[in-house]
Amino acid sequence: APSAPSAPSAPSAPSAPPRPAKLPKRVASVLSRGLLVNPYNNHHLIGCLQLGMFTDKDIDAAFDRIDRDGDDKLCRDDLRAVFVEFASKRSVPEQELNRTIDEFLAKWDQDGSGDLCKEEFKRLAVSLGEQVHPVIYQLSACIFLMCLPWGIILPFEPQLVSTLGITAASFGVAQGAMFATKFLVNIPITDVVDRVGSKPILIGGTCLLGLSMAGLSCTTAVEHLIASRALSGAAVAGLSAAIQAPAVAVSTPLNRARSTAPFTQAMNAGIALGPAIGGLLSGFVEMEAVFAGVGASFLLTAAAVRRIYTETAPPRGSGNSNP
Repeated sequence: APSAPSAPSAPSAPSAPPRPAKLPKRVASVLSRGLLVNPYNNHHLIGCLQLGMFTDKDIDAAFDRIDRDGDDKLCRDDLRAVFVEFASKRSVPEQELNRTIDEFLAKWDQDGSGDLCKEEFKRLAVSLGEQVHPVIYQLSACIFLMCLPWGIILPFEPQLVSTLGITAASFGVAQGAMFATKFLVNIPITDVVDRVGSKPILIGGTCLLGLSMAGLSCTTAVEHLIASRALSGAAVAGLSAAIQAPAVAVSTPLNRARSTAPFTQAMNAGIALGPAIGGLLSGFVEMEAVFAGVGASFLLTAAAVRRIYTETAPPRGSGNSNP
């Protein structure tokens, strides 16, 4: 017997378009800042162009190195050869590399000729070296947030000495413990910053400083005070190394003085404002509550550092083993 005709199959639903490949987090972060053209990546751009100490000799040598055909002009192909290594190390897609070259030419080609002459390159290279890197202001904000709570506890130190019933000599030993541990930790912590990066040490050091300050609220003997100060010294050593590493990485001979000035201003502002706030609090807040509050404020500062600071001294490894 003839078989019954099969029912027509339902039309298949159109397939969804393939999703674009998700870029690695590090690449997406670089692209979101405009790759090399954004001020946050000025230190990478300086490294790619190999501008050295920004002397006339160094800038001329950098121009001649990039100018592969020797026509005293930097064309798109010359710039591509410079940027392709940076892009390949970060798995940057081809279209983003092309966009970077277009943005660089649009920013540096001031006469609209489509290429860069030596005078244009020299003038804009010097301007690049003179710019203060944005991360300097991020680090300055971190320094202010660290110095402010530190200054708040200063008006309460005489009361702490009186409450513990210790002598001035004992209090001096406790203060010395902070600088002793800072002296011992200062050099070894630089290797740790090289291995893990500056941001983890910056956050961890701030948290450790908060714990040491909060510990003052539970201090009942001089031994507790010495231990708390010793922890503070280790934390301060870590913070110093974690701030210096990115500051050195982004500064140039042309902006070094202007790059360090915001650090001093932030520290002075925190040290000046902190004792004033502490003096106001001393009239109606218990000493233990202030110490606990200062410790908590350092933990909040660590959260703020994690949010506002852009890692500029990533882990690179260290071949040294400092004592």
